Amino acid sequence: MKLFQKQQNEDSINVLPEEERKREIIGSIGKQGSGKSYKIKEQLSILLKSGKFKKVLIIDPMGEYNEKDLKKHKLPNFKLIDNLKELIDYMFANKEFRIVYQPLYIQDEITSIGEAVYTLANVVLVVEEIDLIIPQKSKPSPVMLKLIQRGRHRAITIYWTTQTPAEVNKLLIKNTNTFYVFKVTEKNDLSYLTFMRSDLKEKIPNLAKYEFIEIK
Repeated sequence: MKLFQKQQNEDSINVLPEEERKREIIGSIGKQGSGKSYKIKEQLSILLKSGKFKKVLIIDPMGEYNEKDLKKHKLPNFKLIDNLKELIDYMFANKEFRIVYQPLYIQDEITSIGEAVYTLANVVLVVEEIDLIIPQKSKPSPVMLKLIQRGRHRAITIYWTTQTPAEVNKLLIKNTNTFYVFKVTEKNDLSYLTFMRSDLKEKIPNLAKYEFIEIK
């Protein structure tokens, strides 16, 4: 579904001035229940308290951000949306927004969402289970690759999580500034993570819940 996809070339969208191009890509990796999403929520709460970020979109295909959970992690004033048209309309109608979007068909919808984020600029984009959107073994979403490669020009900060780092497109791994690595036990994922640090294969299977190794 391409609800929002403007027919335009790259030159039709202004590149932000250098001083406004402040963005990061931060990844949180770990088994279900290891604390990887908890860490992103913690970081997001700190980010929002700074008051510098006015547009936040959380893509939540697994329902990690319900009202009770948002309150627990001190993430106020988020609007929960599960309809693509409503999402796009709301983003363009508001100069400031905090949205949790729980998609039904994320593979079909990501083009519209990504193009809207790129056009709006200055967006904090949180993507839970990003391997669903930019997998390693199949053709990834072109718009997500554009956000990863060129998002700096539009001041787009990306937070992402995955249980299976070996299945995430390598371009994202290459462009991520900071990793929080929680407990991982799958053989393929352990082998994949050794490119970051050779000792991870021995350390991360034994991490306790909420315990992580930070890599920059």
